[in-house]
Amino acid sequence: MEKNMKKNEFFFQEHDIFIDFQKKLNKKDKIFLEYLIKKITSDNDPKIVLGQKVLLNLLNLTTKQELDNFLDKFFEKRISYQCSKLNISDIEGIINPLSSYKFSGINYAFSISSDFFNIFQKNKKDFRAYNFDILLQFSNPITKKLFLFLTNNTGINDFLEVSLDTLKNYLDLNNTSYSRFYDFEKNILTVCIQEIEKYTTLKIQYRKIKLHNTSSGKIIGLKFYLADENKNALEKNTDTLIEGIRPLIKNAGKIRNFITLSLANRGYNYMKKNIDYAKLHYKGNFEIFLIEAVKYDYFKNRFLKIILPFKEKYKLIFSLEKRFDSFPELYENLFEIMSGTNLFHLTQMAPIFREAYNLMESGYINQKEQPKIAPFYKELLNLKSFNEFKYEDEKFIIFIEYNKNYDSFIYIFEK
Repeated sequence: MEKNMKKNEFFFQEHDIFIDFQKKLNKKDKIFLEYLIKKITSDNDPKIVLGQKVLLNLLNLTTKQELDNFLDKFFEKRISYQCSKLNISDIEGIINPLSSYKFSGINYAFSISSDFFNIFQKNKKDFRAYNFDILLQFSNPITKKLFLFLTNNTGINDFLEVSLDTLKNYLDLNNTSYSRFYDFEKNILTVCIQEIEKYTTLKIQYRKIKLHNTSSGKIIGLKFYLADENKNALEKNTDTLIEGIRPLIKNAGKIRNFITLSLANRGYNYMKKNIDYAKLHYKGNFEIFLIEAVKYDYFKNRFLKIILPFKEKYKLIFSLEKRFDSFPELYENLFEIMSGTNLFHLTQMAPIFREAYNLMESGYINQKEQPKIAPFYKELLNLKSFNEFKYEDEKFIIFIEYNKNYDSFIYIFEK
């Protein structure tokens, strides 16, 4: 069995990746680095301001001089990386975590270097494609090697069988004191798996493969089982989002892949808002509008982009951003706004607007016989169908965007 196991083994390594600090990090360096990474991922800002007292407590230092000495030495520690594919160099370089810092009053202001900051950005695929954001947090090269070995070779089955000799050889442990499996398991395997689970969403289990199926049989290999909590959550969230638009899509596979990839890069809330926006405002091809909405963040930007030329040309006399639970509530607010203004033309238009609304609700209007009402009626139908309204005459322009469960917009410009 042992011979067959070795003979049939083939392991894939898409990239040979090396990334580490040129100078070894001490305990305080590791604490400071981990704190910086947490701030980058939580605040998403390359500028970090920390109080002197916070830093002294974090690093277990007592004086400002000790802190300054620590920072001076930390600045000397640069990250070196090299990635090759099929033994051909792909990318290589050096990164400084911090580009500068300054002290003012009681605070230290740190500027994170752009390359180091980009390692932890979801939309920056160059460094994240090599898992730099994860590898940098592992404390030893063996953990990095095990992580790359498992993630490159589990594939779609989420499990991997490997002989013990092959695994030790890959981890550069053949000529070490870990000849007994007990020592290898206690000092290497358990420690590395705990660290991988600490800094990733992976959950790793393994089963021992024995030469003979007895309690005392020689252990010749391991079968690893990997579960990715993010992957599972991603699939569930994709299912949830797809369910809400299923009747509107024709290319289900294409849209599912698009949503899954976008979820991984942008997060659930971003996707939920823009999918809801697309459902409310699309005209024509829903799938095209959905992709545009996600790409350009229509939920946040589309209405503002529509009114921008008018803001530059005309006077904004009224704006309201508010959640309306229903169309009638929105209409009543608009009637009150028009009726309550001190602008004569708008107050004159308010009853015409209300009449158009009442006729729309009754389901009948002869636009030729009622030319004054027709422009309002047309836009009210547009609002009812596509949740958008634009009325314009010689004196005013009214924009409305209805967003149901989110804030809606009412903007009025005077020419």
